[in-house]
Amino acid sequence: SSGINAEWPLRPGAKDKQQIFAGLLKEYSSAVILTLVKLHNKLMKCLKHNKKTLLVKGEVSAEKIELSEKLSAQHSKLLMNATTLAELLDITIPDLPSLQQLEDEEMDCNSPTNANADMSEVSLWEDEDQKTFYRDILDLTGRVPQILYKKDKAKADQKAKEEESKKKKVPTATLR
Repeated sequence: SSGINAEWPLRPGAKDKQQIFAGLLKEYSSAVILTLVKLHNKLMKCLKHNKKTLLVKGEVSAEKIELSEKLSAQHSKLLMNATTLAELLDITIPDLPSLQQLEDEEMDCNSPTNANADMSEVSLWEDEDQKTFYRDILDLTGRVPQILYKKDKAKADQKAKEEESKKKKVPTATLR
């Protein structure tokens, strides 16, 4: 006689269904955690890009700010739900590095290759030629033919004399 005190599961194959369901839950939780990690990486990349843009250009476009806010909202909602799921299933979520931790790792002083790579990405100059063009101003007097230089010098001297003569012609007001 099967009654209330009978041992559970009552139906044959219920144990198999439990194992299948548990396997599906584990797959689902793994997919949620993988999605969380991908979204976190995308958010960190967006925030890092915005920070570099702010340093280089001085401003960040409204579209980029809106995108980072949207990603941040999605990330916080998914993190909250993934945390709840992880607690219910008794699994752990991997540690997600913050933006500050990522910057600290990349700007490690002990690693000169990382420091040099970051400095080249943030550089104002596209290449070394452009950098030398703007940094090392050439003295053009040695490269410009003297005949052109003398004409310009003569014109500048003539303008200076004209300005002086105009100043002399303007009478100064006297105070009574």
